[in-house]
Amino acid sequence: IIFCDICDFDALITKMTPKEFINLLDKIYSTFDQLCTIHGLQKIETVGKTYMAAGGIKEIEKDFDPIVLSKHHSVRTFELAMDM
Repeated sequence: IIFCDICDFDALITKMTPKEFINLLDKIYSTFDQLCTIHGLQKIETVGKTYMAAGGIKEIEKDFDPIVLSKHHSVRTFELAMDM
């Protein structure tokens, strides 16, 4: 499981309009979703500034490319964190 918090979240809120901030979050979380697919991990949820994903979920992993799954889920989770 990986949890990713957005650094300086509270400061960002004060410097942007609500629309700008929503657009920023959408871009960030959409990128994280794409990275999850690349690394064979499953997005679990986003709550405010926190993004949660998990690897090693057998039911979900059946949908990923076997080449991606050739790495252990802990390695894929680490690589996701580095890409984030």
